[in-house]
Amino acid sequence: VGRLLIDSAVTGQRHLVTLAGNVHIADGRAQIAANAEMLRAPGMAGGDRLVLRLDAVPEANRFDIEARLRAPAGGFVAGLTGFDLVTSLSERRADTRLRLRSSALAVAAEGLIDLGESRFGGLRVAARLLEPGAIAPNLSGRNVQLALVLNGPFATPTVAYDLRAAALGFDETVVQGLRARGRARVDADRITIPVSATIQRITGLNEAVGGLLTNVRVDGTLNIDGSRILSDDLRIRSDRINATAIIVADLAEGEYRAGLQGRVNNYLVEGIGLLDIDSDLDVVSRGEGFGITGRVAIRTRRIDNASARDFLGGQAIVTAAIDMNEEGIVRISDIRLSSPNLRIISGRGVYRPNGAIDFNLAGVSTAY
Repeated sequence: VGRLLIDSAVTGQRHLVTLAGNVHIADGRAQIAANAEMLRAPGMAGGDRLVLRLDAVPEANRFDIEARLRAPAGGFVAGLTGFDLVTSLSERRADTRLRLRSSALAVAAEGLIDLGESRFGGLRVAARLLEPGAIAPNLSGRNVQLALVLNGPFATPTVAYDLRAAALGFDETVVQGLRARGRARVDADRITIPVSATIQRITGLNEAVGGLLTNVRVDGTLNIDGSRILSDDLRIRSDRINATAIIVADLAEGEYRAGLQGRVNNYLVEGIGLLDIDSDLDVVSRGEGFGITGRVAIRTRRIDNASARDFLGGQAIVTAAIDMNEEGIVRISDIRLSSPNLRIISGRGVYRPNGAIDFNLAGVSTAY
């Protein structure tokens, strides 16, 4: 076929295609050689090219195919599918180059896909998030990029990943300077993702908490089974935190629970002083937010308030049970305090985000 005009109703543009080839079928054998090309001309979108060679003998269980397709952006295939594709197929092994772009995401892939063995052979994928809000209304991001390398069987590949983001956040909470790397393993029943991540800082949190989350490093393993996520070894370190987290989440149900065991060193509380804090806390989903419940032990390292320092007679140790709801209101119970001049044997109270406190304590002071 010397010239075949394809009207704009098909892809939104006019195309002019030329076809050439021959077919030979005899004695139980089929041989096909075909070439197709979209010509470039004024008012015509072209550049696509297909070269196909096929040799099949069904009785001998023979099916040899070699193909090469080039589908540039703006061409016929791109108009049908929305992506730019170049692939060559020989012995059921596809050497592929793919470019895909939408308003929300840009993806490029290059490498070997072995259809005969159902395996990836060093398939490299690079993705860039262009419009985070198109994926989820509460998702925000800046310069979010993900690189993958896939190897092994289609059903259970290994996936090396490298995630980078200048900023990535949900609602008001934003992670800045994120870099996460690892080599995930896909098994028949779960996905195992080793995590090694660094974060410059996390913003949008309560001021008291946000000050702890600078120069954060996270190392551990995430296990994914359907919509469920489990981790029991996430080690979290920052300028002031050294802790281990346990996470159990069900994304389908919108529920999660996390435990945090560790220490915060040199935590500055304005008007109070420097504190070392040991915690054993659970983070649980509550309504539209999250809550924290557990126990803490606080040792004063430096007391800046002169009245408090004189009243206590020196450094103090405090233990208590805490429960914080999704609004940031903290209820404290089973309060115990030991210092040179003061001993609290029982107590409870409430701390509100606006700074208001209401406490009832019982104890003994040697100074009065």
